[in-house]
Amino acid sequence: MTGYVTLIAVAGSLILGAAAVARPPRRLAHLTFAAGMLAFGLEAVASYGLLFHSESVAAHTAWLLAFSAMGHVLPIPWAVFAFAAARRVHAAIPRPWQVSFVAGAA
Repeated sequence: MTGYVTLIAVAGSLILGAAAVARPPRRLAHLTFAAGMLAFGLEAVASYGLLFHSESVAAHTAWLLAFSAMGHVLPIPWAVFAFAAARRVHAAIPRPWQVSFVAGAA
């Protein structure tokens, strides 16, 4: 049963992300929402692999590393989405914010 719930979470995340960018206009908020939902989907795939496809120690370590990596990457698109959703549509992104987003992603 847990496996189905995880796969439904993957499908739901990908569908919501695709719906966000399916119709124009594709603004920064739409793109970062889609990236965040893709990250949620990839994290769910990693948890599915960790739960159901890690028979050996090496496989368990690989799935755990993928899950951990997605946990570190996940806040980046959501932070940009929160910033983009809170500003005016055509407002420029201040240079210090651009630098902080790039530094945070790195």
